[in-house]
Amino acid sequence: MRTKKVSQVLVQAILNRDSLLFIGDPGVGKSEIVDQAVSFIERGFADGTILQPSWIKTKAIKSLFIHAVISDPTDAKGLPFVVVSKEGKSEAVFLPFGDLLEMINANYLLVVVLDDFGQAPALVQASFMQIVRARRINGHTISDGVVFVACTNKRGDNAGVQGILEPMKDRFMSLINVESHWQDWCEWATLSGRVKPEVIAYHRWCGNNDKDKNHLSNFRPTREMTRSPSPRAWEYMSDILSHNYPLDCLREMFVGAVGEEEGNAFYSFLSQYRDLVHPDVILSNPEQADIPTNPSVLWSVLTALVARVNSKTFPAISKYAGRLAPEWSVFLMTDCARKDSTIKKTKPFVEWSIKHSDVQI
Repeated sequence: MRTKKVSQVLVQAILNRDSLLFIGDPGVGKSEIVDQAVSFIERGFADGTILQPSWIKTKAIKSLFIHAVISDPTDAKGLPFVVVSKEGKSEAVFLPFGDLLEMINANYLLVVVLDDFGQAPALVQASFMQIVRARRINGHTISDGVVFVACTNKRGDNAGVQGILEPMKDRFMSLINVESHWQDWCEWATLSGRVKPEVIAYHRWCGNNDKDKNHLSNFRPTREMTRSPSPRAWEYMSDILSHNYPLDCLREMFVGAVGEEEGNAFYSFLSQYRDLVHPDVILSNPEQADIPTNPSVLWSVLTALVARVNSKTFPAISKYAGRLAPEWSVFLMTDCARKDSTIKKTKPFVEWSIKHSDVQI
């Protein structure tokens, strides 16, 4: 299932208290999908588009990541302690602490993420079976607001995954394989503001012109000291560009981040990107600025404009869009609207929408 669909499924699962298990390559974005779903529900609570579930007392949502691989089987029991009963007798009990205590006391929506769960020892996995399904442990009841999500790599990923116990797998409503796709990733990267336009433009170009190959994620497990491209690795590529490393070191750093093939390809693409029409030139003179004829360069120019869209720059961007071929104009205006939804109410956007009434944004 593509990441965008997985995020939509997870939102519904959280709101219905359904437990899911996500399976995917390292770096595909499983944990990021949880953050996206939590943020979506949080915004829905704030603007009233999502109603407060009847089984929580406080209209709020949080996530709690548990790295089960570093947990002990006895963590779920609590700490042994001697307490005095109402009758004045001393008795030994297990007192919950840390993550378990939060799961018991949560009066809000709490998404508990069992991260890298397939790496956890069998005894640790078994310690969660009663918690996830029966929602109780040692006389303590897990809060109604808790929803469980587990994430794991596959056994063949060379990630230390030994598998997940069959009874544990049966605790989840569905096991979902998470698959990356360049369109979903580019949309997320544009909205997040965390990824440089150069990296987004590269994947738009590759995705539209080399559809038989996955440039975004091509995980190949190996015992050699090399890397494969993944969504997480491409974020590292963006960081490399942002952190002002020496120009003569970039090629080797790119190769070290996403592997030799993609690293060298991106380095070559970057040389074209730096020769393109500067976005400031287009914004200052949108009716006369050059329109690149090379598709890879045009992808780069339009992606750079999307990164700069706001209420002040949009009038100029819309004029430039009006000079483009229809398919390029639709891409530019659609991505601008995704990046800043307020532009949909502006006169230039309304006028463009009337001319392109067959396009839904």
